[in-house]
Amino acid sequence: MGIIRGLAKKLGLGFAGLALLTLVLAPKAHAANTSFNLTTSPVSEVLTSKPGTNATTTLHVENNSSEPITLTIKMFTFGAAGTSGRPALRLASPADIFVGWAHFSPSVFVAQPGVPVAVTMTIDIPKTASLGYNYGVAFEPLTPNTVSGNGTAINGTNVVLVLLDTTSGNEAHSIQVANFTANKKLYEYLPVTFSVNIHNNGNIFLAPGGDIFVSKDSSFSPGSIVDTIPVNVSQGNILPNTNRIFQAQWTDGFPVYVPSEVSGHEVTKNNKLVLSLKWNFSEANKLRIGKYYAKLIMSYNNGQRQVPVTAVLSFWVLPWKLMLVFLAIVILILISLRRGIINFYKLVKKLIGKVPKHYVRNK
Repeated sequence: MGIIRGLAKKLGLGFAGLALLTLVLAPKAHAANTSFNLTTSPVSEVLTSKPGTNATTTLHVENNSSEPITLTIKMFTFGAAGTSGRPALRLASPADIFVGWAHFSPSVFVAQPGVPVAVTMTIDIPKTASLGYNYGVAFEPLTPNTVSGNGTAINGTNVVLVLLDTTSGNEAHSIQVANFTANKKLYEYLPVTFSVNIHNNGNIFLAPGGDIFVSKDSSFSPGSIVDTIPVNVSQGNILPNTNRIFQAQWTDGFPVYVPSEVSGHEVTKNNKLVLSLKWNFSEANKLRIGKYYAKLIMSYNNGQRQVPVTAVLSFWVLPWKLMLVFLAIVILILISLRRGIINFYKLVKKLIGKVPKHYVRNK
């Protein structure tokens, strides 16, 4: 019994120590996992000002957490991460001297929950400045641990992208269409997804805009154009010596595939949208069938005027199931007409056969 009591006593002390250790460590673990959530605006900003002057903009940040957070500002610069327009952020280095031209008021502040804070960003542009500069402005806690090791992604922090154009005389504005494609050559029904790959072969960022004109005629005469689809409505910029792909959809048809929804949410399967065919019979006049041509016309400002760039492609829309149904209906109608004609002929022949011969002779 004494041995058992001693063992129980030791185990009790062990459990008590474990419980105490848990109580001590639990708050620390919770603190280490404390997160914050911010809303910043704008997403991006383009500033234009000449060397020897300054450029100013106002950035807004709001704390969506339940506790006050002391925020400071960390500066990044960025390039293009692929062709989607997503920025490749990296921490500013001493070589990025233009980062030192920017200062903020306030630069350190307490963000109360749900209270927007306006931060003024001023860039003092030296006379030696030229071309364009890219700033990534990040708001983060005064003692941050949220920046990833490679500096290309920031967890829990929003970054405002600021592009500065110094309008210097050695700027070269130029873009070209690298590729203009549709995702298929043959469609049963709309939509048609166009991809516009634009290359910036100049030395300053540009935001071209334009339209895709869809026509039944390769000459694109005014009366032949059936629809116009805008491209780069959001005015996304293309950085120098990079490509950016803009996508646009032609959806104005009957019937047309649309994303399936359940309770107001789009349905996905294997990370792809599930589509369903929409039959809006009030738009039956928009049945698309045959060969179509698409002409891209985009333009950019070369510093003096708008310069257009163009590209053309063709594709087919063949609603073959509808065509088979229509063909089957036509065949049934023809068969019915043939039978009707034959039956009518037989009836007439039968009626003639019943007429008395002397009546026919007298006539």
